[in-house]
Amino acid sequence: GRNVRVSEGCVLRNCYIWDNCTLGKDCRVTLSILATDVVLKDGVTVSCNCLIGSKVVVEAKRTVPELTRLASRFEPTTEDGEDDDDSEVLQNIEAAEEEGREICGGDKLSLVYTPSLEGEPDDKFEESCLAPKTEFQWAKDDAGDEEEEDDEDYFSGNAMRASTAAGSRFAPSTGDRSFQNGASDSKGKQDVEAKLRFEKEMVETLHRGMKNNLDVDAIVLEAGSLKLTHHALLQEYYAAVFHAFFSLTEPSPKEGKKAETRTLLSLKKLLQSWKPVVAKFAKSTEDQKLMLEGLTACCERYSAYLELVSFTLDQLYEHEILEEDAALDWEDETQNKEILKRAEDFLTFLKEASEEEDEDED
Repeated sequence: GRNVRVSEGCVLRNCYIWDNCTLGKDCRVTLSILATDVVLKDGVTVSCNCLIGSKVVVEAKRTVPELTRLASRFEPTTEDGEDDDDSEVLQNIEAAEEEGREICGGDKLSLVYTPSLEGEPDDKFEESCLAPKTEFQWAKDDAGDEEEEDDEDYFSGNAMRASTAAGSRFAPSTGDRSFQNGASDSKGKQDVEAKLRFEKEMVETLHRGMKNNLDVDAIVLEAGSLKLTHHALLQEYYAAVFHAFFSLTEPSPKEGKKAETRTLLSLKKLLQSWKPVVAKFAKSTEDQKLMLEGLTACCERYSAYLELVSFTLDQLYEHEILEEDAALDWEDETQNKEILKRAEDFLTFLKEASEEEDEDED
């Protein structure tokens, strides 16, 4: 996030840190989220799968246990919005505040949040954005086929929707050079697995936000953090973003068939609502060309998406995410004839508009 201060000796692993947070010396944060204005004093350890709420202060040398959700305040309300004076609820809040003081130390108010504070059974994080995760372990050179099979299951299984009337799934095309070249050796295999893993996490993150109507800015921050964590290229980021959008369109596009109007309308709605995800890194002409390279790579892997290319380009241009120069430069540089064929109407429109402007100037 913005205005984050991280002191020397800190170790941050797969975590999300929002605006205006301050981390003292030798802090350790693993697989957790720090909301805005959190302060961790020197030597604090935040264990896996924690959510530290806005304005929480953790005193020096403290350890936040796994799966802890800390909040700086909590105001129970009844269904009609009036204050709840139920004695059992108040007792639960007092107990949560006492537990919060034991973890955080100091005299600033903090409490350990659980759904029981609101009279709900414990959800074990199922209703929060913080689903428990395990720390990622890189595959060894001599690893077996189990992890590779898991990735294959993901791309051919439940995460993919039917792309034909017969019920087949979106599947990577056989001509995907970026995901196949070099896969014969161990280094190439690890590169492939890393790309698959990044795309999988990106799609899951964006789908979670879109399906649950979560805060757009928060999901944008999380997506950007994933890109940094995985050291992903900009075109890899956009390939995953477009895959996330296209795979949620209803009805699904079908290879070789013109996209239905309902499909295009659902894509338009997604792009309107989640424009910041696409616009985040598309600032310069070069960045926008990389965005289109990502679109190309996405369509190379999932050929049914080719039917959405022209409409997508038009929407990117309409929302001022894609500029004319970037699109025309991309046309000159790309070698994918199939995607250029789908983009022909859009590119022709740009050229004709440019010619008309030149004539008007003359």
